[in-house]
Amino acid sequence: YLPGDADYLKGSVILTLTASNNAPCGPVSDTLTLRFINNWGIDFSWNPSCEATPVLFKVNPEVTNIGAMKTWQWNFGDGSTSNQVNPTHQFPAIGEYFVTLTATDSNKCSKSDSKLISIGKPKASFTAPKTVCKGSTVVFTNNSSGGIYTWDFGPGATQVTTSPTVSAVYTTPGEKNVKLTVSSNSCSNDTIVKIMVEDPDVNFTANPGYGCTSPMKVNFAGTMTGGTPVTWLWTFNDDRSNPSNPNTSTLQNPAHTFALRDSIYDKREIKVYPVKLIAITAAGCKDSIIKNDTLFVAWARFVPDKYQGCAPLAVTFADSSRSNILKEPIVKWEWDYGDGQKETAITGGPKAHTYAN
Repeated sequence: YLPGDADYLKGSVILTLTASNNAPCGPVSDTLTLRFINNWGIDFSWNPSCEATPVLFKVNPEVTNIGAMKTWQWNFGDGSTSNQVNPTHQFPAIGEYFVTLTATDSNKCSKSDSKLISIGKPKASFTAPKTVCKGSTVVFTNNSSGGIYTWDFGPGATQVTTSPTVSAVYTTPGEKNVKLTVSSNSCSNDTIVKIMVEDPDVNFTANPGYGCTSPMKVNFAGTMTGGTPVTWLWTFNDDRSNPSNPNTSTLQNPAHTFALRDSIYDKREIKVYPVKLIAITAAGCKDSIIKNDTLFVAWARFVPDKYQGCAPLAVTFADSSRSNILKEPIVKWEWDYGDGQKETAITGGPKAHTYAN
């Protein structure tokens, strides 16, 4: 007979032996009560502990009859032992230890229980991009050990997702200290990763930004704050561009020549070129700006009130000359009447001249 767990839990079993086929006598039976004197289990628990903190071990009274035990023997797996019921022990270093408890009752029956316990702080670890763009979603990769995670993304951040990935959006630029704290039982550990949030602001200067002579060569200089650009994209919006004077550039400080067409009608008109610059950082953050370059060539024009007549012929000339009066007003008019007579004026308006013959 081999007792089972159910028999041990009962504490005793009744065994019956029956003899038969013993004619002319009938069957004969006898009983025996078998009591188990070590019908008890063994179990213990401990309070989780961090580094350099004593650990309290406690026998589970719901499993082990503490009062019936004669001796206790603890082996903490680090060379230390104890014979107390509920000892306190401080482990020498962070790590994992096999702790074994052996209990012996008054009948010299012994049982043992072993458990693997971990001493030390949980591990806090995560990765994040070094540089991100303002307004973009940043994904953080959590490489920590198990526990409760508490994130602090720094100022100007709004958490977007928590599981299975952790992400946030930054609404303010600058360096951010992202902190992750991992808590497990009574222990905690944290780590900080610095990230830079870029908010690029691009600008440029054009020298000159206005011209009255065609062709007009303009030197451009691009600048950026709030980030370090690695790509410059210029568009000059010049319909007269050509391979030697292209309509685009990837230089930080390019030059472009603007020119009006060789037509009297084009030369009479103002030409505005909306120049656009896009600058992009290594993190993919970008900004753009558009500024106008203006080419306005002044032109002279007049209309006489008569084209022929008898001498002496008095002719009035109506001046319709044009320039950009805001940037380049006309300041001098030089008249040549074609008969050897010339005149210089500092104001516009009609001019009268009489041809003698």
